[in-house]
Amino acid sequence: MNPAISSVIVFFVSAAVDAVWAKYIATAAQGRAFAAAIWSSVIVGCGSFVTLEYVFNKWMIIPAVIGGFVGTYAMIKYDNK
Repeated sequence: MNPAISSVIVFFVSAAVDAVWAKYIATAAQGRAFAAAIWSSVIVGCGSFVTLEYVFNKWMIIPAVIGGFVGTYAMIKYDNK
């Protein structure tokens, strides 16, 4: 896959993973076990994709880190509205 396209995909998947982490933590804190389990499975699935990408290309760590920041920031801002 083209490295530029791969970088964009890694960015968005990392952003999604961190947004889902924020939802998972909130859901687990509310004691909603089934919903938290669903969020957890999404985290593992998406996180596995990102991990495989940067195992094969260390430069993918950069969009992963930036995506993680954006995902968490966006979800917290959204939840606080």
